[in-house]
Amino acid sequence: YSLMIEIEIRMIDKCNLSCKHCYAMARHINRTHFTVSKNYLYTREHIKKFLEKIRDFIFFCFERQGISGSLPFVVVSLMGGEPLLVGIELYDTFVSLIKKIVGRDVNLHITTSTNAILLDEKWAFYFKERKDLVRLAVAYDPEIRFSNKSEEERWEKSIELLNTLGVEFTLNVALTSRLLGFPLWDFVKKHCIRLVDIAPFLPVGRGRINKELGLCMSELVFLIIKLLQEKPEDVVLDSFSSIPSLLKKFKEKRNEEYFMNGWGPCWRKMIVDLEGNIYLECSYPISVGNIFRNPWEVFYSPFLISFYKKKFFRSSCMECEFYNFCLGGCIALTIYEDTECRGMKTLLKYFLTKTL
Repeated sequence: YSLMIEIEIRMIDKCNLSCKHCYAMARHINRTHFTVSKNYLYTREHIKKFLEKIRDFIFFCFERQGISGSLPFVVVSLMGGEPLLVGIELYDTFVSLIKKIVGRDVNLHITTSTNAILLDEKWAFYFKERKDLVRLAVAYDPEIRFSNKSEEERWEKSIELLNTLGVEFTLNVALTSRLLGFPLWDFVKKHCIRLVDIAPFLPVGRGRINKELGLCMSELVFLIIKLLQEKPEDVVLDSFSSIPSLLKKFKEKRNEEYFMNGWGPCWRKMIVDLEGNIYLECSYPISVGNIFRNPWEVFYSPFLISFYKKKFFRSSCMECEFYNFCLGGCIALTIYEDTECRGMKTLLKYFLTKTL
């Protein structure tokens, strides 16, 4: 899809876990169940107005980037903290209103990512009944997610329940130092998991405090290639599935869909909290705008202008064999400081020879 954007809605900033690598640095609560206070952020009127602004903002982004044509592909991710803490009733209010308000004239996908500790029979049946509307992702990271054995046992029971009911989900795993010696594919096979998504460790939030969990670029490249080489054929690793075809597609022509007038991929994924504050992956936790005020501020944010000047625009990029694909850099430069792109080039060369 050339018309694609992902909006991550931060439903709640509280969590029942205290993960060492949490970039959101969600506020921990020592309870299994949590009642949302009846403040204005959770009234149906506020949620409705909030989602109307989200819809306007999505189409403003497409118009601003000069994109028109096919049906837009919009992913709305309901996140936290721990999103299940809001309860089924409020969660379903979000889902119903997203479908009604944001889902008009777009190809809509709703996703949610949970640590699964609160995922009991009621939640499992809820996701089973709405499997055609909501895609479920379950997070797991060896050694750094659970603080005690009972939390891990609760996670195991939740996965068993989802499998029993036939609820398909994606396993979300962070690329941390703890994954280097972890038998991921044996773990996936044991729990009958078919879909896996991996994401880089971000040195923000608690991740800034626990930097030892991060990987240098050479370790990251080694780990990704190792995972790809050892991946069972019946498991889908969604993170990189489209890269080989995109590399070949943009070998001779510029990847304008990716670059978007100097924005790179940044504008395609935005994080919005219920107060309307907008964050980008490359700006978090610095807000770059607000959907209730002037959402177009995000395109002229002093932070982004400074960010791109420092990290992206280098004349040497134009001589690179992958220039048409990335057009001058990616967020990996800021995370791993791979200024010569050696690690990224190694990965892209590997992808060119593979069909994932």
